[in-house]
Amino acid sequence: MQQGQIHLWVVCPRFVEPLLHDELINLGCTDCRQGLGGVFATTTWDNVYRLCLHLRLASRVIWVLARGDVTDQQAMYQIASSVPWPSMFTVDRRVHFRAKGTNRWVRKTSYAALVLKDAVMDAFATAYDKRPPWVTDDTQAEVLVTALIKKQQLIVGIDISGGG
Repeated sequence: MQQGQIHLWVVCPRFVEPLLHDELINLGCTDCRQGLGGVFATTTWDNVYRLCLHLRLASRVIWVLARGDVTDQQAMYQIASSVPWPSMFTVDRRVHFRAKGTNRWVRKTSYAALVLKDAVMDAFATAYDKRPPWVTDDTQAEVLVTALIKKQQLIVGIDISGGG
């Protein structure tokens, strides 16, 4: 990955992935790879804003901050903790945590969201001895921290496409 480029997971309905793949390439993304329910892509921050404005087929644009295999609940916490959260946003931002998907070790999305919350809040508590405000309504959030679980794979990121 070149400097200034970021990885994205762009979410779409099933069976739309090939069309979204082409749309992302036409909008300047590189390293596009189709997955189930979305497309991985690499782009620049300047292009991210264009994507959020012009994508027609995507429902979410997730800035991928960490990925790894989830073999138990502790592994999920460790993957989420690997992100330098205090450098991603300030401690005064209202944060909402969302999780999608389950597997053999993580059976409830509400539990996955709580593990994610614990990792992020612990990072801020360690860095500043203070935690960001946690909101349960994603429309009130300034930062949407997201965990996506597919089989053994966990993707942790920030939803940069907005609330709802």
